[in-house]
Amino acid sequence: MKKKDKLEKDESLKEESSSQINPYAKQGFLSRIPYSVKAIFLKWWFFGCGCFFVIWGLSLFFGGDNSTNPGVSMILAIVLALFNGVVTDMMVNNILELMDTDQRESQWFKMFHNGKIYSLFINLAYSFVVTFCAVMSIELIAYICDINFGNAGPFENGVEPILCGIICLFYDLLFIGIKDLIVYLLRKKKNQNKEGNQNV
Repeated sequence: MKKKDKLEKDESLKEESSSQINPYAKQGFLSRIPYSVKAIFLKWWFFGCGCFFVIWGLSLFFGGDNSTNPGVSMILAIVLALFNGVVTDMMVNNILELMDTDQRESQWFKMFHNGKIYSLFINLAYSFVVTFCAVMSIELIAYICDINFGNAGPFENGVEPILCGIICLFYDLLFIGIKDLIVYLLRKKKNQNKEGNQNV
């Protein structure tokens, strides 16, 4: 009987200590939402914020609608890429790690992050690729709308945050998925070579 009580006491202490180490692991509303849903929403929200603060905010600084001014549009795209790169490295990736579980799910939603200074430059370069693809896609959609409907529809006065966030998120997850696939294939090949050497 004493042994059973001791085991129950050890289990309760273990649960209490683990909840103190990782308060996020406490059962609540957020803990019941799948990690992938939270990660995707978080990344989309920050991409949308970038469009709201940079594209919309700086457009007012330049005098309103600048969708027909190539020079200003390029400046806005560059600033957006810088904004997204800095925010991704310093905020989004850290929040993803904070929400992480024992299965290390955050690794599937980050291109690169290690807390070092060069991590910022890698994410800045990566952000320029994502932003370039997103801007080209938005321009393509606007062009198709213009041909079929006689105007650019919602793109006539520039892109809006919700759609910009979705397109940026699409390319971000696409490139991260390609990276994860390459890493998986390399690890698989390495393990096969290791097993082959052991069998020799």
